[in-house]
Amino acid sequence: MKRIAILLTVPTRDPELAQAASFGEEADIVLASSGDLGGPDYRPIEWQTLDAETARRAMLYNGDPAWRPAAPRYAIAEDWMQQFCDCDLWIVVGDALSAPLLPLRPSLRAASVRDAWRLVRECL
Repeated sequence: MKRIAILLTVPTRDPELAQAASFGEEADIVLASSGDLGGPDYRPIEWQTLDAETARRAMLYNGDPAWRPAAPRYAIAEDWMQQFCDCDLWIVVGDALSAPLLPLRPSLRAASVRDAWRLVRECL
């Protein structure tokens, strides 16, 4: 079963979030936001930025020694656990990041929660 993180760049109470349970055995969906979403699979996060050298070290520790930064800063979702490295895929909802997302895992971008669910279905 794939574990897919839905990372919200801004807090929302979008009723579409309730669809996370509809994937049942197909996927383990982890919802994350800087605002309180509630629920057992919700992870509170804080969006942080890393300078290029710290980003390079993070990628090295992640098993990608050849990665080199192309930007001066990178965004990361801090969940005080594993920065979502326990997930197979990240779907980032919204465009409120102040820097490119550090590519610790494969990621897709979605304009809305509804678009995120469409992407989940396409990936299964």
